[in-house]
Amino acid sequence: MADSVSVVSNNKNRKGIQKYKSEYSKLFDFVRKSTKSDEHTFCTVCSANFSIAHGGQNDSIQHAGTIKHATNVTARGAGRSIASFLATTTSM
Repeated sequence: MADSVSVVSNNKNRKGIQKYKSEYSKLFDFVRKSTKSDEHTFCTVCSANFSIAHGGQNDSIQHAGTIKHATNVTARGAGRSIASFLATTTSM
């Protein structure tokens, strides 16, 4: 008699790949859809793509906590707006 071995796949531990959702842009003002892939998002502060494939929304939270992102946020806030360089005219 031949022993039959059945292979059971364990899908409980398998996570799906996360893809960009438009709600991410509503939750995080610095996030936009990436042109790289659906598994990436674009940070407008850092001008960089980062993967959201494994953590989705949590990957955006982690990116916001990086030194690179914090430095870029600070640098943006320290800059003067273009309007401050323009001369204003007064009407007589």
